[in-house]
Amino acid sequence: MTGFVNRGMDLNLQETHISTGFPRLILFLSVCLTILIQSAVLQHFLVGALDLPMLYRAIFYGALILIGLHWGIGIWTERNLPIPLPLLVFYGLCLLSMSWAQEAHNHIDTLVLYSFALIAGSWCACWVNPTKMLTYIAIVAMFVGFLLLYNIFSAELGSGSADRMRHSLISGVFQHKNHLGRFAVLAVVASVLSAVYLKKPMLLLVAAFYLWVLSLANSAGAVMAMAFSIWFLLGAMIFSVRPPWFKGFVLLSLLGLLLVFVFSGTLLELLGRTPNLTGRTVIWQELIPLLRQSPFFGQGFGGYAEGVKSLSGLAGQVSDAHNGLLELLVVLGIAGLLLFLWAIAVFAVRVVKLPRGDAIILLFMVAFFLFQNIYESLIFKKLDVYWFLFCYALCRVHVVYKNESKS
Repeated sequence: MTGFVNRGMDLNLQETHISTGFPRLILFLSVCLTILIQSAVLQHFLVGALDLPMLYRAIFYGALILIGLHWGIGIWTERNLPIPLPLLVFYGLCLLSMSWAQEAHNHIDTLVLYSFALIAGSWCACWVNPTKMLTYIAIVAMFVGFLLLYNIFSAELGSGSADRMRHSLISGVFQHKNHLGRFAVLAVVASVLSAVYLKKPMLLLVAAFYLWVLSLANSAGAVMAMAFSIWFLLGAMIFSVRPPWFKGFVLLSLLGLLLVFVFSGTLLELLGRTPNLTGRTVIWQELIPLLRQSPFFGQGFGGYAEGVKSLSGLAGQVSDAHNGLLELLVVLGIAGLLLFLWAIAVFAVRVVKLPRGDAIILLFMVAFFLFQNIYESLIFKKLDVYWFLFCYALCRVHVVYKNESKS
């Protein structure tokens, strides 16, 4: 394990020179906003407690404007845009697609918040290495943990039943059990890796707390995400410490994947879910006619919400496609999918040239995001933490690549 930790965690590259006081505070604020807003934490505790929604929006959008201005000034000063070309073109297509969206005016606010994930991610990529990013996530997880505990103890549980605890964890903090479960998985991984890399075993208490939260979330998707995370990190450790064993690990993984596929129905029933993935396969089948309407450029940004209005059945009753790549085809068509895959391909080619520790963390961020998009739609969320981390990973590799090319 020592070799896994010590291999190249710090980049021997010149980072973008930014002073450490005010920008670090803004960075922390941007990460907090990105993570907490998507789970409705700040909305509940500021709007609900203060009953001043306009003040909340003023604070929130004021922070976004401040961060955006600081990002723009940095780009102007450095004469350097820290965003890889494929990701930039992808965002350009999102903006351009508003011109053929049916109800573009209803999605401007969403596009602004969606674009902020790229701004915050690319800005962080200039001067925050992957280990520091994990630490920031672990710190935010502690803050959210205090809010979760506050909800539990203020709910007057009485008997302390698991159902009542679960309700108190979700109510007022996370919008849905899946949000709670996914965040718990991210918090566990960030806390464990931070504890290992920084040699701070106290962070393992945060991981233990979120494992308990995960057990109460009752989210099959989060359980699968946790299993994927364990598999990924185990493979990374084997590759780093015992490279000759890695081929055996890959073969065992393929065998395990085959067994999961064969016995998927039984496994889903054990998790309390239906073989059709709680209706997801039905939704995917009902979206096929929508894909045929505009296969190359899709329905435009916000196109899923508009397109499903004409559909009957289960697809018309849900807010997203429950599959990220399928929703990408609906919104931006084949053109959007190709740009998205191009961005991932460029990332994959360049990330292997980074120090091994950094490469593992960035690969995990991208792989974790892609895995979840098999059964959830996380690409076009307003301020989703996983899209933010995906953008950060791609931009970080781009920044390191450009710095290496200059040197």
